[in-house]
Amino acid sequence: QISDDMQPKFQEKYGDVIFPELLYLLQSDPVPRVVSHSAAALTNFLEGMKIEQISAHLDTLVRLLLNHSINGISLVKESALSAISSTVEIAKELYQPYLNDTLQILFGYYTDARYNPKEYKQLKGQTIETLTIIASSVGSELFKPAAGQLIELMINLQSSQFEQTDPQKTYILAGWQRLCLIYGKELGEYLPRILPGLFVLVENVVKEEITLLNDNAKEEETEETAQNINTHDTE
Repeated sequence: QISDDMQPKFQEKYGDVIFPELLYLLQSDPVPRVVSHSAAALTNFLEGMKIEQISAHLDTLVRLLLNHSINGISLVKESALSAISSTVEIAKELYQPYLNDTLQILFGYYTDARYNPKEYKQLKGQTIETLTIIASSVGSELFKPAAGQLIELMINLQSSQFEQTDPQKTYILAGWQRLCLIYGKELGEYLPRILPGLFVLVENVVKEEITLLNDNAKEEETEETAQNINTHDTE
């Protein structure tokens, strides 16, 4: 949190000390929750760093994060994805040597039946976020071989029946925004298939937000009424 609040000065002053320690915890600690917190700390810490500060450790960092993305428990996988996103945003085109391995793992979350259960919805939502951040960071040309696969995935996802609490919905909306900024007119051929499902998704999200606001207002009104009754009884 300190690195987030005081970036980039904190990273400039203490980066050479703290960054290797976070890598060490990511590599050697046997407790999954510690590994998850280490990856989450790296996510915040990396946002204030420059590529020159991590270039010597880039290979080790990415290999560790990819390993946790494959072998970690769900909590560790989620934190690893966030850290991968922060890493790619710094590395940009320098991430190319790891691009294919990363994409294979990420798309695998949607093709592997092991990730169909409900408890992986957050992970899969973060997968969309990470994929679109990668596309934005490495550039349209480097990502182009995978762009079609990602677009088809998102079209199919938004056409499915989401539960009210499914976090994938908001990740898809943010993902389309990133892809539009990257590919612009190149998305034109997909618009007849993107827009109908997207409009339905937006409508559902807005309705759910309105329902939530109304429910919260009713709860506050009920609490206020109860307080007034209690005050009246006391008097």
